Amino acid sequence: MHFRLMTDADIDQVIRCERQAYSHPWSEGVFADCIAGPSECWVVIDADNLIGYLVTTSAANEGHILNICIGVEWQGEGRGHSLLSFALSRFLELQVRTVFLEVRESNRRAITLYKYYGFEVIGRRKKYYPDQEDAMVMSKHMVVDVCV
Repeated sequence: MHFRLMTDADIDQVIRCERQAYSHPWSEGVFADCIAGPSECWVVIDADNLIGYLVTTSAANEGHILNICIGVEWQGEGRGHSLLSFALSRFLELQVRTVFLEVRESNRRAITLYKYYGFEVIGRRKKYYPDQEDAMVMSKHMVVDVCV
């Protein structure tokens, strides 16, 4: 399993994965905008298969996981741990001090994963998702070595 930056050529596979995993998937245009913009977009490759992806952004020592997904056929094998661990290592490289994310309150599997990595619930966004489900806002404080 390895990680590489997402390209426009990956969008079709990413969209297939997104549509299988989420009830309200992002569009091709949103992914294209993320690739072209300031976001970091990564794909996870295993045996020449795109099995997941990650979209993050960071500024002013804060990071945000915008989208993180392991394809449904590869879930439950520990790959989500690897992808989240990779995301956190990228944030450390960027000297991000706090990472934020939103997660559906019904997504217990993801919430358990985030809590395992030290994320804490800090709030709720009412009717955040298109189907009106609330989002739990979670954050994690990172330990960043600062050289002066």
